[in-house]
Amino acid sequence: MTTQQESGWATGWSADDPADIGFAWAPDDGGEYVESDGFSVRDLGLDEASGGALGVRRVKVDDPEAASQWRSSDADFDFLFVISGSVKVENELGETVDFGVGGAAQHPAGVSYRLSDFSADFEAVQATSPARPTVTLGAPEGSVGKSGSTPVYTHDTDDEYVAGAGPRKFFFYRDLGTREPTGERIHFHVVRATEPGEGTGWHYHTMAQWFMVLGGNAVIRVEDRERYPLGWGDAMCVGRGTGMRHNVTDFTGDYLVLEMCVPAGYDTIPTETPEGADPVGTRD
Repeated sequence: MTTQQESGWATGWSADDPADIGFAWAPDDGGEYVESDGFSVRDLGLDEASGGALGVRRVKVDDPEAASQWRSSDADFDFLFVISGSVKVENELGETVDFGVGGAAQHPAGVSYRLSDFSADFEAVQATSPARPTVTLGAPEGSVGKSGSTPVYTHDTDDEYVAGAGPRKFFFYRDLGTREPTGERIHFHVVRATEPGEGTGWHYHTMAQWFMVLGGNAVIRVEDRERYPLGWGDAMCVGRGTGMRHNVTDFTGDYLVLEMCVPAGYDTIPTETPEGADPVGTRD
């Protein structure tokens, strides 16, 4: 069986040569929703920040009947995470799964799936590579996807979380199963604080880090940019390397984020406070 890692991605990047991703900020109260095949979709800025290599959007239902159509795409990566309400997911392989808040679904390229039974408050985050794949609507034709791989489904349960180590011991992590299917290109996980904290300290990563806040509050400072208070629905991408030093401070004990790392394997390097940035970065 040929895997996506062996065959390569149409977008032309890999774990060893990852997509070049810059800074993006998408507050909960910003942006506009547009109609798309029965859904209302709001872009969260990663399309522009990555030159089209990756996209992340918030998704609501506008027309439940239209939104319940079977669909497949040529996306190398098609990921859905429920942030509000509930939904049923069916795929062409005969699986039917009910998802509540925290449910995550990854569908390989070419595998048809259908969303239905939306609750009134359903909302999700969808991530794809490329940012704007070609979507085909209609009943499945029996393919198993160009990669030969199968969907990955996970649910939010306490036993899915493991404690961090070292300086990250105040966080618990829930892996969402995207590393192996993407050839270590993408790691999605949920990060949950175990107690309030003063801050992570200034640091940078050898990966780009996109995240959305799903609980609690914090403050982030990236280089000498303004301080960004973080609350539910706020999303940001911080690029990799020394030009994207940052410090997350004043996080509450219920701080919770959905986070994507590109590539999946990376180093975190402590660093000095950037010139022009306050050393603490706490709230005014």
